[in-house]
Amino acid sequence: MKMRGSFLPAVLLFAAWCSMADYPAPNALTAAPDGLWVAEEHTALLRRLDPETLEPAGAAIELEQPPTGLVSSAGRLYVTAGLTTGELLEVDPERRQILRRLAIGHSPQSPAISADGRTLYFANRFSGQVGAVDLKEFSLRWRSPAGREPVAVVPDAANRKVYAANHLPIGPANGTTHQAAVFVLDAADGAVLKHIPLANGAQGIRGAALSPDGAWLIVTHVV
Repeated sequence: MKMRGSFLPAVLLFAAWCSMADYPAPNALTAAPDGLWVAEEHTALLRRLDPETLEPAGAAIELEQPPTGLVSSAGRLYVTAGLTTGELLEVDPERRQILRRLAIGHSPQSPAISADGRTLYFANRFSGQVGAVDLKEFSLRWRSPAGREPVAVVPDAANRKVYAANHLPIGPANGTTHQAAVFVLDAADGAVLKHIPLANGAQGIRGAALSPDGAWLIVTHVV
């Protein structure tokens, strides 16, 4: 039997839709006063989990675009979402409502809150930038170049520096050395203070965190 040309693409599209429904693709998790919240990329949902059973609790929050990052602060959820039309959402988890939204550029992810709770930092991964949002005014304070595909953003406890870890190396693959790097930015205006290359061959950074005393930045990466 001969299939029509449009039949196979339709089957593949349906299979992809089923796969997305079966695998919600959780990509971010944050602790909040009312439990744990998880962001699901494929279903474009925010879902609360019971911290003891890890089972869904209450109604999920539907988003217009797939979430890419999630953080909790002062009783609110802050969500980065979308790719080409990236935005930051402020969500009231109790009322399950989006309160404010702000366009923040291409491929936003990795939202992080300053120690004083006044500023949210984020990465624009595929445009190679890091930005800062004033949470009171809900407006962009600054945006700065931060290497190649920044994927992890970590502000320090003193509100002085922001660390941006790059997923990929900046230089050519056939160079003398080839490694990803961490950019250190001024938290006040985004100026680049330092560029810290990892060991030769290290790349594929996926996450970063500061030690409790702030003396060390720990990154997970591929060697």
